[in-house]
Amino acid sequence: MTAPALVDITPAKRPSSNSTFVVRFFWPGPRYAAVRRFGGFANDNNIPPQALALAESLRGTRWAAALGGRGGVPSTYTVGSYNGPFEFDRVNEVFFLF
Repeated sequence: MTAPALVDITPAKRPSSNSTFVVRFFWPGPRYAAVRRFGGFANDNNIPPQALALAESLRGTRWAAALGGRGGVPSTYTVGSYNGPFEFDRVNEVFFLF
């Protein structure tokens, strides 16, 4: 496995606006992270459900409070993709950084 290409995603607040994407190729220093791994091609159809599943898995834990008490997906989350764009059996992760 290689180091992931990281994409910070800030979902649109309204249907008529656009989401914001910031691509990074380095880890942002020491932090805590909650991580959920998923396979396949990461896209707009499967990333938000994975982020929601990660948020639901944190409910009732001390990390839920670290999400700011919103009880859902943070306003910005990170997606890591480890494979090249033409590979199958891909490994992806969605991160909530604390």
